[in-house]
Amino acid sequence: MSQQSEKDKLPLLAMAGLFEINQHCESEPLYTCSICTVDASETMRKVHVRMPAILSSQREIDEWLDFGRFKTEQVLPLLVPNNDIKMYRVTPNVGSTKFNDINNIQPIDVDKENKTVSSNKNTLDSFVIKKAPSKYFQDHMFKDESNKILSHKRSQDTIDDYMYKEIKPSVKRFKK
Repeated sequence: MSQQSEKDKLPLLAMAGLFEINQHCESEPLYTCSICTVDASETMRKVHVRMPAILSSQREIDEWLDFGRFKTEQVLPLLVPNNDIKMYRVTPNVGSTKFNDINNIQPIDVDKENKTVSSNKNTLDSFVIKKAPSKYFQDHMFKDESNKILSHKRSQDTIDDYMYKEIKPSVKRFKK
């Protein structure tokens, strides 16, 4: 196998993130993390309003990770939308754990794929397509005289009801 030149290698997709180690758990420390997001770039806006904050150079990665040397004010400018991305449609099999195949990340011919893929009610398209509200949803709304929807019925207590209840404090779950 030949060695790839540096410019032929696929770049690592480095995303800015935050982590925390919670030492106050009952047993072992709890390790948590999250990916920082920013407003979507022009390219990404076609898909979603947010996107991960992508670190695009080794210098940016080093600055983001070296929180002992770089202050927050110095690294916050790294959290910007990155428009230097390429997008293409892939097979719907990507969403299934049954299909672990290299072809899942290959671009597909949209016209060909639309003819061969059966419609699936569990796709993202079916989730975002606007449909008429269900009868349950319609029954749980208030309407005024002109039949306009005013607000959803609330079967739960309001925040004031919750805040001013005489409740005994819950037992602390953390070690002392």
